[in-house]
Amino acid sequence: MRTLLVALPVVAMAGVLSACIAKGGQGVTVPAGAELLEQCAPELLNVEDLASIGEPGCNLIGSSVYIPDGPTLEVREVGAAFSHQSSVNGSVEYQILNWGVPGIAVSTVDEGRLIDLWASSAMAEELQREQLSLGSIDGG
Repeated sequence: MRTLLVALPVVAMAGVLSACIAKGGQGVTVPAGAELLEQCAPELLNVEDLASIGEPGCNLIGSSVYIPDGPTLEVREVGAAFSHQSSVNGSVEYQILNWGVPGIAVSTVDEGRLIDLWASSAMAEELQREQLSLGSIDGG
């Protein structure tokens, strides 16, 4: 099992800004088996349909997730957290994480509070909530 350290590239409308944040070595363990997954055929997924996917049986890297009234987020490598924040939506931050075998999870955070969370499986949701709680997100 691998442990995910918080590493959040931040994207702003005015340009791209990358930052790595590690919380004292804390992290969430990515479930075993991700290294055995073959890559899924890349596709555009609606965030509202994630729960119907379940554990995908393949690695969703390269796919994208569309958030109505929000951005489209690219699924990165297993264990990589990606965060998008734009001046258009004020302090709203969108986070996506590829958990490997359990699939992916996407969350919307505003001023330190969890607004929405979508996941492809119950395990991906649980892992995302654990990850959010490390960042002191209310509702994580």
